[in-house]
Amino acid sequence: MANKVIYGAMGALGTSYAAYKALCPWLALDVMDLALRDNVTRLFQEAVASKTYLIDAFEQSVKNTPDKYFLIYNDMIFTYQDVDRKANKMARVIRTWGLNKDDVIAMFMHNEPEFVWTFIGILKLGIPVCMVNYNLRHQSLVHSLRTCEAKAVICSSDGETMRAVSELGPELDGLAVYVHDLPGSEVTPPCRPLSGMLARVSGDKVEKAWREPVEPLDPMCYVFTSGTTGNPKPALLTQIRGQSLMQVLQSNAGMTEEDILYTCLPMYHSAALFLGLMGVMNTGSTMVLSRKFSATRFWEDCRKHKVTGIQYIGELCRYLLTKAMHPRDGQHCIRFAYGNGLRADIWEEFQRRFKIPKIVEFFGATESSGSLVNIHNKPGAVGRYSPYMAWRDNNSKVLVKYDISTAQPIRDERGLCIQVKLGEPGLLLIRFPPHIQPDKIYLKSEEKVKEKIARNVLQKGDVFFNFGDLLYMDKNYFLYFVDRIGDTFRWKGENVSTLEVANTLTRLDFILDANVYGVKVPGNDGRAGMACLLLEGSRRELTESMCMAIYQLCEEDLPRYARPLFLRVQGEMKLTVTWKQQKVQLIEQGFDLTQTQDAMYHLDDVSKSYSRLTDESYLKYVSGKSKL
Repeated sequence: MANKVIYGAMGALGTSYAAYKALCPWLALDVMDLALRDNVTRLFQEAVASKTYLIDAFEQSVKNTPDKYFLIYNDMIFTYQDVDRKANKMARVIRTWGLNKDDVIAMFMHNEPEFVWTFIGILKLGIPVCMVNYNLRHQSLVHSLRTCEAKAVICSSDGETMRAVSELGPELDGLAVYVHDLPGSEVTPPCRPLSGMLARVSGDKVEKAWREPVEPLDPMCYVFTSGTTGNPKPALLTQIRGQSLMQVLQSNAGMTEEDILYTCLPMYHSAALFLGLMGVMNTGSTMVLSRKFSATRFWEDCRKHKVTGIQYIGELCRYLLTKAMHPRDGQHCIRFAYGNGLRADIWEEFQRRFKIPKIVEFFGATESSGSLVNIHNKPGAVGRYSPYMAWRDNNSKVLVKYDISTAQPIRDERGLCIQVKLGEPGLLLIRFPPHIQPDKIYLKSEEKVKEKIARNVLQKGDVFFNFGDLLYMDKNYFLYFVDRIGDTFRWKGENVSTLEVANTLTRLDFILDANVYGVKVPGNDGRAGMACLLLEGSRRELTESMCMAIYQLCEEDLPRYARPLFLRVQGEMKLTVTWKQQKVQLIEQGFDLTQTQDAMYHLDDVSKSYSRLTDESYLKYVSGKSKL
């Protein structure tokens, strides 16, 4: 009905569409935005009504196009039927482990073909799967496995993840560990090789009854997301939410069964998992999978396999631009790029140099109540939300005034949130739709849930998700990311929890306290980690042995992206009036030696330690000569 009103108004103007567009450009954009949103809604409602989930869509593609390419990895090609048979074998093996639908299986795996059919095999059983970051080690790994309450963990074939789990020893506490072993590889107890188990079972179709009944709100998988209150938390993805996210890619990027999608992002993350692998499964298209990102191999892979769509994060695009120009830049079959974090300062250069016809930038969070999508190729924008779209939207999105010290909304005299004006940064809140239960967005993390939920936003009784991020809206209703507030910062495409890093550093007996924050490094997206340290005995400098101990601890217990790039030593820890660690001034000063007399140090991989930051090393970082 609403669309009829728009088109009727257009006819009443008695002008051409071009004239209408010139007169009301933002309404013309609304027609496009709403048409795509309505298509997503229609596809989603059809899936809900028929109880057709991701695994059903995949199995239908196997039936319809068994010989079509589903997965390409290096020089290996797997058809839909190939992957299905391997997934059937995984399902049969896992079924012998005696797990039920309330149990959780953890996948601790790299990007590899085994990841794909292991995930699909678990889906065939209706058992929730938890994605664990393969960079984790020691206590961080123990925390993740315990938090998701895994009954079994499946490791990669290269032995790296197997060794990481084996090192946990007694802390495994009876957890069953299975490894995708290769011919001739050694699997040491307590790990168990999967090759023999898989060889003994059939790859024939498994019964759908093995996973039934599966309800819309049943958990499909858990994906860890960093927060402001310490260790990562497992965010819940239900069967129906997974279906909703996949429809977003299909509609907003215009992805069809004819597309070939290139993914080099880690699949333990929601972007590559939901919008990459799951998107391909849902549309019946083809995935070209890379173990990891390589700037030198990226475009050659795309040309070789006639890729039509790519996934990106902003840092990936920046790396590609740093490579020397090549005569074949822009020679490819790509028609769309889909991702997040592509900054306005490099957007147009990236699109122009590599001749990308369409960039679809989105903004969201794994556990969030909704997302924003920019389908208009508007440089720097993460989405668009006009007054008419807001009127049509049951899943309301608002920017509100905020308290930077608490990352929470400021309230008016009625206890409701205060919306900001056009051009003014505001905290993004999105209302929860019926298919997402606000109190279950995380697994057993009640305090975290309370932090991310905002109640009584526009009216008494409503419930919104608090992103903890600042955005602003321009006069044409395009939305732009400004910054994130709270204690999480982003580096190398990953969210880093400052408290997790601080808790790791203070395990060293000579560090009394650690204040961790992110600082800007010229020429790099996000913020690099920096830790301000308070040392035992009021020391003002680190000794050589201390520097080596910090380096070794960080190397063992923190993912690469979470290790502090800079250290600063203070005689006393600066606190705010509310007894919280002072970060604002420290962030402003960064690692600039002229801003303080405090001793500063930088991560030095050559010496396997932290080295004193000098004028010379500082200038290398500022000029971009130091590779990060």
